[in-house]
Amino acid sequence: MNYKLDLNEKQYEAVTSEAQFLRIIAGAGSGKTRVLTYRIAYLIDQLKVYPNKILAITFTNKVANEMKERTIQLLNGADLSGLSISTFHSWCARFLRNEIEVLGFPKNFMILDDDDQMALIKNIGESFGYKRTDEKNKEALAFISNQKCYGRLPSDCEKQIFKREEYIKYFKEYEKKK
Repeated sequence: MNYKLDLNEKQYEAVTSEAQFLRIIAGAGSGKTRVLTYRIAYLIDQLKVYPNKILAITFTNKVANEMKERTIQLLNGADLSGLSISTFHSWCARFLRNEIEVLGFPKNFMILDDDDQMALIKNIGESFGYKRTDEKNKEALAFISNQKCYGRLPSDCEKQIFKREEYIKYFKEYEKKK
């Protein structure tokens, strides 16, 4: 592989940098994925860095998978066990699964996405006598999300001057059920 021929000057500079940590910031279509992929290959091929010592974070699963495939191609199928190329969210989830017991939580936790959260809220709403399509469910989820942004628990909301009793009820049940 000829890094100088395959990359432009700035890309080559980033790929062959001797810095231990490297952050690539560039606009869409500028070759970030290419640079990161070549950087990984360079580290393994030229600097003899073990793949399990490399962490590459991207924003989408599509790019993470693309980078893995390109790296394998660049290194002609070399053993890349331990190489970590993932999205921020999947890396953090994996990290938590490995470390969360230190905080007293079990490793078998679930991460609720937006659809999971809404399904849970609709179930709670039904138990309160609302239809699954009732606007109250969306409002309750927005209330809960807002409270969580401020690090509040249902008990904190009960102390507020402008209480939203109905939403606090949703919040309490949401915390129990999740």
